Amino acid sequence: MLNEVEYLRLLTLKVRIIVEQPWWIVRRYLQRKFFKIAKQEFDSEYETYWREGESKPKNIGTPILYRKLFPKAGILLVHGYLAAPEEVRPLADYLYKQGYTVYVPRLRGHGTSPDDLALRTWEDWLHSVERGYMILANSARDVVLGGVSMGAGL
Repeated sequence: MLNEVEYLRLLTLKVRIIVEQPWWIVRRYLQRKFFKIAKQEFDSEYETYWREGESKPKNIGTPILYRKLFPKAGILLVHGYLAAPEEVRPLADYLYKQGYTVYVPRLRGHGTSPDDLALRTWEDWLHSVERGYMILANSARDVVLGGVSMGAGL
């Protein structure tokens, strides 16, 4: 069993490894980690709340991330109330082709079922947007936020 000092040595070693990494590796790791969390969150909620005849196909609610190696900027594109990421994909496709990294988050409760949406608050939706900002802040120098309807308000 490890004592307190041994835990500190392990922690110090892990911090040192992270600090010594080039900045772009750390940013890429954070971008991928936050996107993975968003996808896992959706997968879990879709599985939990999927309802025959009520839920849309899974691809409708899956978060979208289009990455450019050297983007003009990152664009966070937020869908509206009762919508889902797939519904703004045409705009995301266009922006990506213009040279931008684009992330379309899935606001919690959307793209699953009415039962899931009924449990969510605006704070849940804001958290989805903030996570999206973290993904883009680690992908591009500048980040632009845009949205449709309620998504623009967040």
